Amino acid sequence: MASAHIHPRVRVNAPQKEDAVALEARVDQISTPKQFDELLAQIALIERAPLRRDLLTLLSKRIVELPESKRSRAFDSIAAHIEQLPLDHRSQPLDELAYTIGWLPNGQRLPASNRLLGQVEQLPVEDRSQPLKELARHIGSLPAGKRLQTFDHVFAQTEQLPPEHRSSPLAALAREMESLPSAHRLPASVRILGQIEQLPIEHRSKPLAALAREIGQFSDAGRLPMCNRILAQLTRLRTEHRAEPLIALADSLRALPAIEQQPMFDRIFIQSRALPAEPRSRLLDSLAFEIRALPEAERPPAFDRISNETERLPAEHRGEPLRMLAHVVDQLPDSKQMPAFDYLAGQAERLPARDHGQLLAALGRRIAWLPGAGRQSALNRIVDQTVRLPVEDRIDTLTMLADQLRQFPYAESAGRILDQTAQLPAEYRREPLAAFARNLKYLYLPPEAQRAVKDRLAELGHPVA
Repeated sequence: MASAHIHPRVRVNAPQKEDAVALEARVDQISTPKQFDELLAQIALIERAPLRRDLLTLLSKRIVELPESKRSRAFDSIAAHIEQLPLDHRSQPLDELAYTIGWLPNGQRLPASNRLLGQVEQLPVEDRSQPLKELARHIGSLPAGKRLQTFDHVFAQTEQLPPEHRSSPLAALAREMESLPSAHRLPASVRILGQIEQLPIEHRSKPLAALAREIGQFSDAGRLPMCNRILAQLTRLRTEHRAEPLIALADSLRALPAIEQQPMFDRIFIQSRALPAEPRSRLLDSLAFEIRALPEAERPPAFDRISNETERLPAEHRGEPLRMLAHVVDQLPDSKQMPAFDYLAGQAERLPARDHGQLLAALGRRIAWLPGAGRQSALNRIVDQTVRLPVEDRIDTLTMLADQLRQFPYAESAGRILDQTAQLPAEYRREPLAAFARNLKYLYLPPEAQRAVKDRLAELGHPVA
């Protein structure tokens, strides 16, 4: 590979548009160190800084295509060329180059990170946010003993940014809690919270959500206080900016001590009511998933509250939380499972066709987990509702039902599923017929009935040996 030394740039005519396109095409073809060096030497001769910047950015992406032993030298070469750009053109290639740190040999990642941190410090403050975000993302790939030091360095640089530019690097730092020594995680998060309080209101949601997703990385004693601090911050945000942190808190409920999960569930649920329909739907979806983590006696009331709140959403936003409620039906006490199943099957009919079919498929996958006495009636209800779907929306549900035959290997169930599949246009039958064929061996049928079913499958275009 050629030397990383940068030759003085001689003035050449600015490449025409066609020349620039040709150079970009050559970047995409690079796979050897020799090709890399030759093109980098050509880029160094280009007079126009914007074109040089763009080509260095593209060339940085090719480092990962080089042999691992050659990547560090290629990294240093591009870093040196970036230093020759005007300051206001360096942020974009530095951002892309920082991405490649995780692809360098382990022993070279820390020097590479330190080098770029030094270069970022030279940028205009308004250009530092994206490269700092990318450098923060690689803290976990650095030697364990140096991660806290790098965290502190990135954090210190983030503090120097104008408040409106701090959100992304703070969020990236928050996501690196697991990378830090356990004793330093809570103090680091408190520092991040302190910075979040200085951000403009509209910039706080993303880092708060990132921090909320890291609740499980703190000591047991620190988890609930951190949740409380994040919830306190949310009261200062406009309603439309609260959704992502609330969803992240809902996703972290299981990290709390068991005795604290139900109260936190209730606090998050109360806040859901103020959200616009789309983010309220996503939050209810997350809360529905967490029902299984609650004490068994608390699950039916939580199911009912989420069901009732979902009914208040416009029909086009009900699908996701209802599907998640379907996934937790079998987590309810036995006496509550069939009423919950029937309720959701009824709700399915009130949804747009696509969501209707997806909810039926989700319910169908839980039938085998229902109390034995209710399984056949549950299967029959799904089969009956499937026929009312538009033909293109029946495919997934019929495929799922055919795959359930190993749990319901009875001729009546199989016959109804096959009859519905036969009603589909030929181009829609392939997936449900394939599922039916692979589960045929589980059916309780005498040999002559098995042959009859195989003959029918063949007539429908799916012969079975």
